[in-house]
Amino acid sequence: MKRIIAITLILVLLISLPVMANGQLPDVDSENIAQITLKKVATREERSRIIAAGTLGALGAGTFILGFTMDDPDARTALQVSGGVLAVIGGIRYILKGPAEREFEEVMSFPIKDREYAAEDSLDYLAQNARKNRIIQGVSYAGMAIYYLTADENAYSDDADNTYSAIFCAGMAAYSFLNQSYVEKANEKVKRVKAESRDNLQVGFVPGQEQRLVISYNF
Repeated sequence: MKRIIAITLILVLLISLPVMANGQLPDVDSENIAQITLKKVATREERSRIIAAGTLGALGAGTFILGFTMDDPDARTALQVSGGVLAVIGGIRYILKGPAEREFEEVMSFPIKDREYAAEDSLDYLAQNARKNRIIQGVSYAGMAIYYLTADENAYSDDADNTYSAIFCAGMAAYSFLNQSYVEKANEKVKRVKAESRDNLQVGFVPGQEQRLVISYNF
């Protein structure tokens, strides 16, 4: 029964991860698309930060309260300390803003004429960091999968438990390697829209006695 529950939870997690990581990209075709997209990324990050902080705080409070129900002093102390640590981590998570939030605030401090270019640079920076972290996470999960596949049975886990853990880690590694983060996809969309906008803009000279500069836009 324990293994069935574990497998079910793993499947639910693997199925829900793309839903949590992905989201509707801003459907904007304007000269300010980088700013609008960066704001969307920052808003998503802020929402995730608040949810994570609230979850950790609730788990910490619940674990701390659960400690009072334990008759064993060691178990009671362990639960209360764990609850306190979780609550503190939740508080820190709530206070500290994420990189996208900080980047957006910095971009908004620029003069209006420079914000779009600054937003493009910020999206590039965030996308590169997200890709690097995604690859590091994938390598870490792959290493854990190999460890569990080669681990010997011990007092804490048998061969079946190691196999389930290896499958889970392998699935997470594949997900990390193959699934781009939201900011990576958003950055690619901004680059694509900007490139299409440049392609549609044509600049040329009309021949004649007096050459005239002509700028046309293809719709």
